Amino acid sequence: MGGYFADFDENQKSFMPAFLFNDILRMWRTFCVNYEYFRKKGGGDWRIKNLKLKYFRILTCFSAIAHILAKFSEYKTVSPDDVVETSRLTPVQRLTDLRDGKTFSTALNLAQITDQAGALLEDYSAFLELNHKDKATALMDFEANEDQWRRKSHEFGARFAALLELIAGKEPLQNPLYRSIVV
Repeated sequence: MGGYFADFDENQKSFMPAFLFNDILRMWRTFCVNYEYFRKKGGGDWRIKNLKLKYFRILTCFSAIAHILAKFSEYKTVSPDDVVETSRLTPVQRLTDLRDGKTFSTALNLAQITDQAGALLEDYSAFLELNHKDKATALMDFEANEDQWRRKSHEFGARFAALLELIAGKEPLQNPLYRSIVV
């Protein structure tokens, strides 16, 4: 982790872990490329793989980004201890912290953030109900409701985008760490 915080000592009051965010986003993109390779290669049901990508992988990557972005938005800096804390939490625990207001104390839009994080947890719970069925039953359920699952998975991604924007503050593009995600 030292490489991510090489400049921390000189910038403790305004440190932005942009390289860490870049690597998390690179991991997300690698998941997407691997999925596309699997889909083009054939074999297996790529539709179920796609659904898992949209839930498991989005949750893994973007819950870390959301949790760290919340620290930055609150304190205008991120310390190595903040990142260690985030990494020790499961993706669901990160969202739970956001839903329960444990990550923020002064956000003007705290109610919206907690609502959005709660909605993400509910969406994820519905996905887990499908995913924990045996493979044949899950596939039948998915096929019977494929359009609904596709819509829900897109909404899940859109909710994460909205959550990040809310966490970034009143003027999200003025938040340099949020902006590093976008550009």
